[in-house]
Amino acid sequence: MYTTRLYASLGIAGQERLITAWTRFRRLIREGVLYRKYQRQLDQTQWLDEAALAAYQEDAVAAALSYARRYVPHYRKSLSDRQTRQVFSWLETLPVIDKAWVRQHEGSLRSRLPTLSVSGGTSGSTGSPLMVRHDLASVIREQAFVDRQRAWASYRAGERRAWWRGDLIAPVARTDPPYWRLNKGENMLMLSSYHLSERTLQLYREALERFDPVIIEAYPSSVAYLAQYLKATGQQYGGKSLRAVLTSSETLSTEQRNVIEAVMGCRVFNWYGGYERVAAIGTCEHGRLHLLGDYSYVELAEVDGDLQEIIGTAFHERAMPLFRYRTGDTIEVATTGASRCPCGRAFPVVKTVVGREDDYVVTDDGRHVGRLDHIYKGIEGVAEAQIRQSASGEIVIAVVPLKSFNEGVRARLMDNAVERLGPGTPIRVETATRLPRTSNGKLRGVIREVRQETPSLAN
Repeated sequence: MYTTRLYASLGIAGQERLITAWTRFRRLIREGVLYRKYQRQLDQTQWLDEAALAAYQEDAVAAALSYARRYVPHYRKSLSDRQTRQVFSWLETLPVIDKAWVRQHEGSLRSRLPTLSVSGGTSGSTGSPLMVRHDLASVIREQAFVDRQRAWASYRAGERRAWWRGDLIAPVARTDPPYWRLNKGENMLMLSSYHLSERTLQLYREALERFDPVIIEAYPSSVAYLAQYLKATGQQYGGKSLRAVLTSSETLSTEQRNVIEAVMGCRVFNWYGGYERVAAIGTCEHGRLHLLGDYSYVELAEVDGDLQEIIGTAFHERAMPLFRYRTGDTIEVATTGASRCPCGRAFPVVKTVVGREDDYVVTDDGRHVGRLDHIYKGIEGVAEAQIRQSASGEIVIAVVPLKSFNEGVRARLMDNAVERLGPGTPIRVETATRLPRTSNGKLRGVIREVRQETPSLAN
């Protein structure tokens, strides 16, 4: 909607009325009888014990496979007749697939059973977006999961919230404020992620404090940029009602989490999902990350050491079901001793959501090094940063400097990078006025032109 001629032709007041009208229409579709059914279901499934959760997963996978066997052309050919009572053995007759495979077989993956559906694409941060189709029931179920995460973050429906993600709320070429719009349909202030600079950050702060949301939903890079600025200028966020910041869609680094919590004065809740909708990770009231076992069935493939790649099977997608889909995203699962959470849920505890397989660099001696946010530890005067590795292996650390950035800070950043990556890897630090975003307004922490080998599926 934000890229239409109609939206662009309206003034600010007209744009806000259009946003409000569209939101109310969308809520009529998404939050009806079926939505309330899913809400009740998720209120129950989050408290299943291990045995009951395993049984729920088995039933859901069996139903998904049976549907695909009947109505999806590709699976009518490739999914064998069930010759075993073991549902997961039946699932394992299918190969692990990835984005390239789905793109190649997209037509035969669509259900032949008529159903209301919508299509959209992944962000394509690696340069290759994927178009995926979702049936309406799947869209409504996704909304129920998102709202459960909001509830875990102590948000109640109807309260003020801020939305700071990839929507083109204001034209990118706009130089004057406001860079936000009020969505009365959801009692929400929607802020642009495309106008962030040291010149505008004070305006963003003032807008947020005036609106005083109880929760901010944002890309980590957007809210961390503000937090870094406030910290560098000796300020603290002054909103009185803020209870939580809910981040998603980008990898949340430890340094980002720490500065957001310190400056914004609340806990950060992180949500991991994807447009393919084959896996989800949420943050409970105790701040623990959980792999949501009532969302999908997940297999884990070892990547490197403690890191494992998520391979997901959708439960309730009917328009274009994906089974054993390699997400390219990696996590570190908590050790056995830390696997139980005080919240009481049986969902596995995740120590870290590391990010995409291309959130790594390859050193001169062939090491694949991830979790690179450690190189920013103790670094002041940097609003945001991005690591880029060319095909030749050179690593450039691009930073947007604040006024306190100087040659001493640059030297410490170099030292931290060499400590992590080794003296043989070519590294340089360069400054920039702003860092490039993807088409969805995301800031990628690492851009790497070389790729690692595909991990094998763990037994």
